[in-house]
Amino acid sequence: MRFEPTPGIPTTPEYAPESGNEPGQDASGQPDETPSQEPSQPEEPTSEPTDDQSEQPAPETPEPEEAQQETSTGLMIPIWVLVLGGVLLLLLLLAALPRFLRGRRRRARLADMANASLSPQDRANAAWDELEDLSVDHGGSPKESDTPRVRARRMAAGIPAASEAVDRIVSDVEHASYAAPDASWKPSASAADLGKVHDELMHRASGGQKFRATWWPASIFRR
Repeated sequence: MRFEPTPGIPTTPEYAPESGNEPGQDASGQPDETPSQEPSQPEEPTSEPTDDQSEQPAPETPEPEEAQQETSTGLMIPIWVLVLGGVLLLLLLLAALPRFLRGRRRRARLADMANASLSPQDRANAAWDELEDLSVDHGGSPKESDTPRVRARRMAAGIPAASEAVDRIVSDVEHASYAAPDASWKPSASAADLGKVHDELMHRASGGQKFRATWWPASIFRR
């Protein structure tokens, strides 16, 4: 069957586009002269400082002399603190000096007692001198007119637990002073006897007597 075109009706197919304009042309068929808008490139940041940044002052670096002066000022100690510390140190040294001297004398006598190169008389006298000083340190007051036996008897009466040690010491000094010991004679007293006497004296002494005998021994000022 054939279809004849109807007069007065255009023969354009239905699938054709309504407008023949191509892209880039306006409605009249002329090229579009409007420039295409391209994306703008971001502005690169400038490295030049702004006015606000240029006006800020740079931090000042202290000079070496100023830094040293500040440090010395911070570590400065008041003069009165140094004076007070020196006075306290001097007082401590003075307080400890009698005890130090008494201890040195005691050690020297004990060394003489054990020194075999010394004569028996010297060894016996060293033990007796230490016994006398122990008595004086704890309040004893020996008389010059008393014999060693009388002094020893008076001391032994106050410390009966150490009476045997006292007898050995006084026997040695009597034998060395009044007898004629032979070359083989040796003192019988030892450092342990003096230690026994010291312990008994400290045990029977009061608190004040112990303090004076330790820190302010009277025997230091007797000789």
